[in-house]
Amino acid sequence: MSSRWTILLASCMLTFCLGAGAVLVYQWLYSRSVTTPWRELTKEELAGVDAGHARAAGSDIPLPAPSLSGKVHFVSAEGDNPQVQLGYLVHVVVPKLDPAQVPARYQAGSIDRLLEVVATTPASASASAPTPAPAPVEEVVYDGHLRIALKDENGAVIATLAGPSAILRSGQDNLVQGFALESVSPEKAKRAKTIEVGMTLTRCASCVPG
Repeated sequence: MSSRWTILLASCMLTFCLGAGAVLVYQWLYSRSVTTPWRELTKEELAGVDAGHARAAGSDIPLPAPSLSGKVHFVSAEGDNPQVQLGYLVHVVVPKLDPAQVPARYQAGSIDRLLEVVATTPASASASAPTPAPAPVEEVVYDGHLRIALKDENGAVIATLAGPSAILRSGQDNLVQGFALESVSPEKAKRAKTIEVGMTLTRCASCVPG
């Protein structure tokens, strides 16, 4: 075989190898990527609000029953990180606080509320200055965090995730958005057919220990 044909054959083989390699690299990168469009959470995926932890902490002003809605999507990590993050945008709409649900000690002029004001008044304040009567509690503020469960097509839990802490205020549409604190493998993300999202209340930020 002439050197000309040898060079031509070698060039063809090199071109074929480079092309095949490029296809394999593309397939490998594609298999790792699970970035998905935003999708709305279904009614079955909205797990509601759990106030058990807050009640155990002694919260005495109940948070009016919230309603949840929102959307989620998966985002592949950048660079060589093979993990996947779950992004979320959740609305927690809390009705206005019912005054009848507010304990008497939170009403303006109550002894406990007056003592609270006195205890938090700086020592440098004038002793002759009258102690201001506290305003009654009209709304309540709670701390909480999202709880997230990824489930497969049979309803089995693949992974449980948590969101950062969030502040919920009564009488408002509270927007909670960000990424779950833990990431998951691409395989788990692809197996997730249901993403269950709920809220756990941890404490009443505007309640005063009694």
